[in-house]
Amino acid sequence: MSPIHRTSPAPATPVTPGREVRVLSVHQPWADGLCLGWKPVENRTWQTPWRGRIYIHATRLESRPGPTRLAPFPPHLHPEILSLWDRPGSRTRGAILGSVDLVDIVPLGWIAELDRQIQRGTARESFLPELARRWVHCGATPDRLQRLERLVRPFSERGPGIVFSLFLGPECWIVEQPRLLRHPVFTPGKLNLWRFHLPDGAE
Repeated sequence: MSPIHRTSPAPATPVTPGREVRVLSVHQPWADGLCLGWKPVENRTWQTPWRGRIYIHATRLESRPGPTRLAPFPPHLHPEILSLWDRPGSRTRGAILGSVDLVDIVPLGWIAELDRQIQRGTARESFLPELARRWVHCGATPDRLQRLERLVRPFSERGPGIVFSLFLGPECWIVEQPRLLRHPVFTPGKLNLWRFHLPDGAE
């Protein structure tokens, strides 16, 4: 699936009263990756009690991924991810692009231990109950770890270290169900998880 390509510069979107939503500002090309589903995790230094729909705002800043950061993604996506620097203005910045479901936030240590067990070839039926007991004080449950293991396994099976090119932590925000807006909503970004009245008709 190709990243989101827009014409730049784009006209400002008129802001009209609408539904209040939670928004997270993310650098490109990772904002595209979240909204299109090829990036299932957002790495932060902080947590939030919020779970559910969050909207992804592409900041005006860019983050050029090197070979290590590209390693988890299918090779056919690499040219598209890097195209931002080959064709300035090919990606939308300074706008809300879409939304995802924030389903969990887990520490990087959980990801590291799951990766270690998968690399060792340990049967999930053996290590998932044990980890749930070990981390019960942190809110771990078998179901929660099983869903996380299903997400981590394909990256672990691609080789040692691949997982840590995607899951950087220290807090890993796990997202699902990406959905694009009908058109980008241009607005300045903010820090942390912020509130915004999404104009009617944007979805």
